[in-house]
Amino acid sequence: MKPALRALIVEDVESDAHLIARNLGRDFEVTFERVETPQQMSAALDARAWDIVVADFVLPQFSACDALALLQARNMFTPVIVVSGQVGEEAAPEAMRAGAEDFISKSNFARLVPAVERELRETAVRFEREELGERLRAASLAAQAEHARLAAIVDSSMDAISSRSLDGTIQTWNRAAERVFGFAACEMIGKPIWDFIPATHVAQERAMMDRVRGGEMIEPFDTLRLHKDGRVVDVSVSISPIRDEAGETVGMSTIARDVTEVRSLLRAREAAEAEYRESSRRIREELEAEVSARQRAAAQLLHAAYHDTLTGLPNRAMFLDRLRYSIGFAARNAEAAIALLFLDLDRFKIINDSLGHAVGDRLLTALARRLEACLRPGDTLARMGGDEFTIVLEDLGDGRDAFRVADRILRAMTEPFDFGGHEIVATVSIGISLSANGRADAEAMLRDADIAMYRAKQLGGNRYELFVPEHHREIKTRLEMEMDLRRALERGDLRLAFQPIVRLDTGRLEGFEALARWRHAERGAIPPDTFIALAEETGLIVALGEWALTEACLQARTWRNPAGAPLRVNVNVSPRQFCDQPLLENRLSRQLARALNRSGLDPALLSLELTENAFVASTPQTELELRRIRALGVGMQLDDFGTGYSSLAYLQRLPIDTIKIDRSFISGPDSTGFANPQIASAVAGLARSLGKCVTVEGVETAEQLAEARALRCTSAQGNFLSRPLDDASARALAAA
Repeated sequence: MKPALRALIVEDVESDAHLIARNLGRDFEVTFERVETPQQMSAALDARAWDIVVADFVLPQFSACDALALLQARNMFTPVIVVSGQVGEEAAPEAMRAGAEDFISKSNFARLVPAVERELRETAVRFEREELGERLRAASLAAQAEHARLAAIVDSSMDAISSRSLDGTIQTWNRAAERVFGFAACEMIGKPIWDFIPATHVAQERAMMDRVRGGEMIEPFDTLRLHKDGRVVDVSVSISPIRDEAGETVGMSTIARDVTEVRSLLRAREAAEAEYRESSRRIREELEAEVSARQRAAAQLLHAAYHDTLTGLPNRAMFLDRLRYSIGFAARNAEAAIALLFLDLDRFKIINDSLGHAVGDRLLTALARRLEACLRPGDTLARMGGDEFTIVLEDLGDGRDAFRVADRILRAMTEPFDFGGHEIVATVSIGISLSANGRADAEAMLRDADIAMYRAKQLGGNRYELFVPEHHREIKTRLEMEMDLRRALERGDLRLAFQPIVRLDTGRLEGFEALARWRHAERGAIPPDTFIALAEETGLIVALGEWALTEACLQARTWRNPAGAPLRVNVNVSPRQFCDQPLLENRLSRQLARALNRSGLDPALLSLELTENAFVASTPQTELELRRIRALGVGMQLDDFGTGYSSLAYLQRLPIDTIKIDRSFISGPDSTGFANPQIASAVAGLARSLGKCVTVEGVETAEQLAEARALRCTSAQGNFLSRPLDDASARALAAA
């Protein structure tokens, strides 16, 4: 006769439950019940006693580990065997840690009956032992009570107390640990300690754990832990080994304390004790410390008032004092000539924008050290602010000594600066003013050196220039012209001229390029290259560009060819209009929208001519602006192609309709044909292969026009076809 077996089966698939029962039925008279939720299992446990629990590892609403937790919560010791059909046996350790007696795959049910028999035998032995060992059970209950008492003590501790296995898996976690670190015990138990230690302190923790595994007790040490909210907690931690009866280390316990609070309490206690013991000495020391602090503060303020905080060099105030002293000394000693060098880093803004201000600051500091190495002990080097430095050279024989120092600085700058993988070759522009120029005050010498430095920058940088009076006149003239240009924009004194663009396959007029013109009341006609470059430098190009857009659209609205069809207008756009406008209303797309709305011009009749420089530092913002412009329906042409940073990448990526071959490849001083036919042919072929139109600029002869037709260019413009026209002449030409 088969022995009876009461089996509680935790399974969400009924057929799997019957399969388990049938396997058990080979050797037992099986009475079973299937449950699949915590509520059903609780009801079954209340209804009767069970010999064995067979639980699927994972159910939609339940799991074997949950079933084990439920039994443990009821203090029931019914053996649990975990079965799994889809979860691999790599999950077995987790089940066994949770309290399962065995882990069996559904594909290997042959192991089920032997496992049940074994557990029944062990259960019987356990019951026999319980009956025979009442004292042991009583002792066990007492031990459990003691354990609970100790656990309560640990749980009520103000310190964060936890335990972990030798591999770092967290096993216990008290309430103080929850308070200090924010994680509940259920979130921590079973997790590796490494998940809660900053990466910078993992090596330290591993070293401490290695020592504990060797049986050593670690005295409190400062370290870091991660709080649940993402903060880093500064704690003092001690680690002790946990040993078994044989004295072997089987785990480790950790006590952690928030160092901030503890240290604050210790400091307060020590301060109180020190004040109680030696109040008079403390007061005296405080007075002495206050005096010393004031002296240090005064010294620091004095140093800060006359030194640059980044480089440690003298600042502008101290430099001017030194320069005034040197000028006074030179005035009293006829042979004591001095020179002032004004240095400015070339393209420093690009370094800051591309590599960041931290690298820029490191470059300025390294530059200061390199400049110091180029000078004599008696010379004065100062940082005026930003990327500007000044040098006073005293006791010079003549101006050539200043030139030699400047040469030495330029040579020193050829050596790259290396900042941890960022290798930077920096150059400087140097302006020089000499006391021999008759300057008798520091501000004048500084201004003259600054003007000479600006001149060096205009000539390309990485050089030095000596101030001469003509430089001052140039600057004054430039400032006057800037003010005149501002007034001309305000009064509407600028005009547009229109150069015809001819279609080469038909010979018909297809449109005009709008060109800004300025006739000054006193200076007469100002060349476009002069006042447009000035507008670029001063930022007036934004206002000038929007005026040109609006005016060109208004004029183009009136053009009609003999058939009554409208004509296109091309407007040049500066890279600064396109790339450097932080204000929303100044964006090129906004300017275009305003000009089109005001004029009523069809957007398809407007094309923008942009140079390659507008795309050199193409960013997501500039490409987004391109899409906004394209969405308006406006055409886009690449002007002066081949003279800048020609790139096939942006020819393919950006919405460019037409490529304009620069006049430098067309017109030459001694040639009636193309000055560089090979480049012109290559550009034309490249544009056609990319599906772009080609316009030739600067056509001055019939031979050049013939060559443009031979290259199958789309359009041409130049003085041979027509010089730029005023608006009335442009309308007349269009109508004719």
